[in-house]
Amino acid sequence: MEIEYIFSNWKIADFTVKMYNKNVGISVTRAANYKTTFNLVSADTLLRKKIIGLVLARNGTSDKDSWQTSILHILAEEPRIKNLLHKAYKRLPNDLKDNIIILCTVTTGQCDYIYENLLGEKRELLCKLVKSRIS
Repeated sequence: MEIEYIFSNWKIADFTVKMYNKNVGISVTRAANYKTTFNLVSADTLLRKKIIGLVLARNGTSDKDSWQTSILHILAEEPRIKNLLHKAYKRLPNDLKDNIIILCTVTTGQCDYIYENLLGEKRELLCKLVKSRIS
């Protein structure tokens, strides 16, 4: 569901879904080895950035689109990255984890396209695929 924000220049979630008759804000991101090897610092940085972004997005929504619970869905390139994310998550302060569910999917097979910087139609197709898996 498209989200209406109070301000035009604001942190945003990717979409919301209805769960048990309540809105849930969803953000989807990728965790992969890009120019350097994904490590514990990378995991911590990614989690903090995305969680704080979800909190800001939640605080900037209109009343009709507001939500209290968020899901951060991370697509991980390999199990090692998932393990680093789990370790980094356990180290985060509890107040940062409040009302946020972390879902990590480790991709397998030929999934390089997920980790490319997608533009236009390819990006829209990927977003539709992720939405269909969560909804």
